[in-house]
Amino acid sequence: MIYRELKKIIIYHLITGIIFSIILLSVLMLNKYGNSLADTVSRFELIKTNTLKMKHSTADIESRIKHIESLLPADFYTRSPRELIFLTLDDIKTALKRSEVTVTNFDGRMDMVSLPVSIKIPTDSYAMLINNIGYLQSLKFPYYTITSIAITKSQDTPEVVCTIDGFLRMPAITPVRQ
Repeated sequence: MIYRELKKIIIYHLITGIIFSIILLSVLMLNKYGNSLADTVSRFELIKTNTLKMKHSTADIESRIKHIESLLPADFYTRSPRELIFLTLDDIKTALKRSEVTVTNFDGRMDMVSLPVSIKIPTDSYAMLINNIGYLQSLKFPYYTITSIAITKSQDTPEVVCTIDGFLRMPAITPVRQ
C-alpha cells in the first residue's frame, strides 16, 4: 500500500514538475518573444525616422542640384566646352565696346579647358574701367580668371588703355543630363 501511495505521489510530483517545466519554458519563450517584439518595434521606429531623414536629405540634394543647374548656361548640356568659351568671347566683345580681344591656343588639362585671353580696352573713365573689370569677374560659366591688369597712357589721346590678361575656363567634359 505504501508502495502505491508512494507511486501516486511520485506520479503527481512528476506531472506537477512536467507542468511546471512547461509553464516555465513557456514564460521564458514569451519573455524572449516580448523582448524580440520590443526590439523589432524600436528598429521599425528607427527605420521610419531614417526614412524621413533620407526624404529630407533627398529634397535638400534636389534643391541644391536645381540651384547649381540654374547657374549653368541654358545650353550647357548641348554644347561642348570650347563652343561655350567661344560664345562667351562673343559676349565679352559685345559687352566691352571698343575693346580688342586676342586669344591664343586652348590649354587643355584632363579636367579643365582654358583659353588664354588678352583684352585691351581704351577708356577715359575710371568708373567704366571698374565696370568692365567687374563684368569680367562676374562671368560664371565659363569663368574668367584675371592674371594681370596693366594700364598705360595713350600718347595720342587723353584715354588710357587697360590690358587685362587672363583665362576663360570651364570643365573639360560636358556631363550628360539624365
